Amino acid sequence: MVASAAERLRRCKAAIAAAYLDVLPSASLGSVVLRDDQRRIVARARRALALHRGCLIGEEVGRGKTFVALS
Repeated sequence: MVASAAERLRRCKAAIAAAYLDVLPSASLGSVVLRDDQRRIVARARRALALHRGCLIGEEVGRGKTFVALS
């Protein structure tokens, strides 16, 4: 079965994102389990730390910034 143009585009975007972002960190932080969006933030923060030696995490209240920073 031949994939549609939209499906090929989705796969291409996913491949580019996977190559750009670091591997997602573990979901477990002690007894806390990070959500997928938090894991993506951790990966971006780690990349910024490696490239720029610092980062700023700006999210809405209740989004788990403390757990992201701890991981």
